Amino acid sequence: MEVVVAMAGASLLAYGQVREGLTQSAILKKQAEEAEREGQLALRQAEVERQQAEMNMTEADIEKRKGEIQVNLQREKAEKILGEHRARLARAGVSFTGSPLEYLGDEAARAEYDRELIRYEAGLKSWEKSREGTIRLDKAKLLEAEAPMYGVQASIYRRGAKEAKIGGYLRGLGTLAMAAGTLGKAKTPAPSSDWNWGGYAPGDPTFGRGTPY
Repeated sequence: MEVVVAMAGASLLAYGQVREGLTQSAILKKQAEEAEREGQLALRQAEVERQQAEMNMTEADIEKRKGEIQVNLQREKAEKILGEHRARLARAGVSFTGSPLEYLGDEAARAEYDRELIRYEAGLKSWEKSREGTIRLDKAKLLEAEAPMYGVQASIYRRGAKEAKIGGYLRGLGTLAMAAGTLGKAKTPAPSSDWNWGGYAPGDPTFGRGTPY
């Protein structure tokens, strides 16, 4: 009965060790799958960031070209207005000296200021778009560099899962083997020290005096 109880206890302990190993293995496998998903997500996010960066760079070029177009339109408009002023003054017989000349000079300076303002605003918008594109491109490169690290982490988790599973089985088998060995020793009878020769034991007073006949 004691043998049965002992083996049952050893079996339960071994089962617990195996189950513990399997549970730890399942946890590590799940962590490996999560790491792989994180790696794939990082690559997808990097692709999105690259696409957005390209869009930002394109928008930067568009803003720059828009500024150039606006500057040319403003120059044409200003030249037209100045030309009309010159023609009006000429028809009025006003000489291009003194106040009329200063007036035309002020108009030309104001037109140049407007063009510089257009250039500045267009350049600022272009710079902002370009800067945003650079930031997104750097982020994409960082994500692409991080993605393989998730793969390495997943490999470590999977190796740990395999080792945990094998370790659980080995511990369980070891427990059963130790229990079987211990019980086997307990069942083997100990050798007797009461040996004798011809019916005479060492403690017999006649031991050693010859065999009586």
